[in-house]
Amino acid sequence: IMVVLLGLGVDFSIHLASRYHEEIAANASIERALRVTLTETAKGVITGAVTTAAAFYTLMIADTRGVKEFGFCAGTGVLVTLAAVLWILPALLAHRTAHRLKKGKIADTARDFAALGRFAEIMGRWNVVVILICAMLTLAGFWAGTQLDWEWNFLNLEPEGLRSIELQDEIIDKFKL
Repeated sequence: IMVVLLGLGVDFSIHLASRYHEEIAANASIERALRVTLTETAKGVITGAVTTAAAFYTLMIADTRGVKEFGFCAGTGVLVTLAAVLWILPALLAHRTAHRLKKGKIADTARDFAALGRFAEIMGRWNVVVILICAMLTLAGFWAGTQLDWEWNFLNLEPEGLRSIELQDEIIDKFKL
């Protein structure tokens, strides 16, 4: 769960920090940059966190205790991670910006990802082709999914010849389980 929560927490932080740095690069004050970041960009981050938490909470309807606990811990962890990001990140960003301003090290421009912009333009020009390719890949994925065989007995997934697996089978036979 920790890896999932760290990944999501970093994701929340990247969105907020990127918007904040865009505002600072546009010569907004620290206070204005934080206000704009939290009133505009945080809406999407909060929506993403709540829906992710809800998805994890749906695991709580499972029959397996471990899956139920995972769902609760991960869902609650996402919300706690979001709260931590919204609480501490603005203070860290403001402190760093103030410190860099004192040293005269504030960048004049936000980091630019021009290659992504060019890629988006190409995809926009070829939108029908892109949609058709994605539809074909989706259909191919659905077809491939119908070709899968499922192994429901996890003991069959263990390496052959393990004495513990043989004993498991003997116990099942001997006690008629």
